[in-house]
Amino acid sequence: MRYILTEGQFDAPAESAVVDGLSARLRVELPKDYADFLKEHNGGEGFVKDNYAIFFKAEELADFNREY
Repeated sequence: MRYILTEGQFDAPAESAVVDGLSARLRVELPKDYADFLKEHNGGEGFVKDNYAIFFKAEELADFNREY
């Protein structure tokens, strides 16, 4: 799948073991597309059309979700 992000960047891939362990840590099944995204781009930030988006790294996701 191709992701279009302008004026920003995606991060390097996450380790598969980290992504695979997220569902247990979050106690929810991650959508396959999202897990695949993290394995290809471990987060990043930038504009998607006119909206600024921040994608958390797999290692930070459980902590940020708990804080929200």
